[in-house]
Amino acid sequence: ANTYYWIDPARDVTGVILMQVLPFADGQCLEAFAGFERGIYAGLDAADQKAA
Repeated sequence: ANTYYWIDPARDVTGVILMQVLPFADGQCLEAFAGFERGIYAGLDAADQKAA
């Protein structure tokens, strides 16, 4: 299984992505995790810009 997470106390955000795919560290799973994280930060950045 491929389970990844991150904790960013500076931005007050955490993320978890769980996938039932083998092998561990599968390239497509790593790409999905990276895209998931980028998407979260893009949303946070957009919200910050609207609030400013």
